[in-house]
Amino acid sequence: TAILLTHAHDDHIDAAVALADATGAETYLHPDDRMLWDRVHAQPPGQELADGDTIEVAGTMLHVLHTPGHSPGACCFHAPALGVVFSGDTLFQGGPGATGRSFSDFDTIIDSITRKLLTLPPDTVVNTGHGDATTIGAEATAAGVDRPGPLRTARPEPSQVVVPDAHRLPPTPSGKRLVRSTLVPKGRCGQMTDLDVTRRGVADPIVCTQQVDADPVHAFEVFTERFGDWWDPLLTPDPSSYEGADVEEVEGGLVVLHHDGEDYPIGEVLEWTIGERFAMTFHLSLPRDHPTELAVEFEPSEAGTLVTLTHGGWEQDNVAQRSKFTQWPHLLARFAAVAAES
Repeated sequence: TAILLTHAHDDHIDAAVALADATGAETYLHPDDRMLWDRVHAQPPGQELADGDTIEVAGTMLHVLHTPGHSPGACCFHAPALGVVFSGDTLFQGGPGATGRSFSDFDTIIDSITRKLLTLPPDTVVNTGHGDATTIGAEATAAGVDRPGPLRTARPEPSQVVVPDAHRLPPTPSGKRLVRSTLVPKGRCGQMTDLDVTRRGVADPIVCTQQVDADPVHAFEVFTERFGDWWDPLLTPDPSSYEGADVEEVEGGLVVLHHDGEDYPIGEVLEWTIGERFAMTFHLSLPRDHPTELAVEFEPSEAGTLVTLTHGGWEQDNVAQRSKFTQWPHLLARFAAVAAES
């Protein structure tokens, strides 16, 4: 049992200690709000929240999003499987939370909303700390925000990417054309068309980011070659018979799931740029003749690697399956843990 606190302003924490004492639950608060907590309570909060934490509640994963601005330690809790985010006082129906209190900052809250909340799927329901609920799409529209896809239209040449020599990526082959291959029963391609995972279709792409404590080449290898080590077997129909997966390391290669002693092609590699970009068709639990499109980018960052995943290509024939893939943040967290440990 736990009490999750979006922030430590008095109207949100006055009853926290009494409730914890009455239920035996621990309070969870981001440490950047400790000075606000200490103004109200003499005893410290129980546990610290951190950006990227996952907390299981009745079988549903909550993802902690640190969204400073209303207060330094303000957090939102995203439940991808439910299509819901609990925004506290960071985002309301009609705009951002107040920034006139101590330790609040308008520019910071706008940055938090733009980077952490408006990048969620537009149909995500926003349950606010005060007042009526809203949706991410409604608030993005009201703010006049053009929600860009994460995939760049132009990639810098390797010589322009400033990273330590140990992390320097091999040159990107020039003149590549990214294509989508429509899978047929034998797993090879039929009609070839341009791939654009950021296109709207009948639903927006699912977009997730994950920091990985590993260099881009290693992160790329774990994502592709060790797919079976980080994919969650609980997301397969029969976890006891899940045996992993393999990826052929070449454009046109197959992504093969090993399940119950059989091999199942679940996708085909569209682009294989070593250490930088991996794209494939993806039809796990989807109609095989209407696959979706998955692209993953691996960019050097101060922490090691920033991984951006975009799952698009949602059309009338496959959009009913979209809700099954709201677990991507959970899967990327598993992937990051495997990459950091190995």
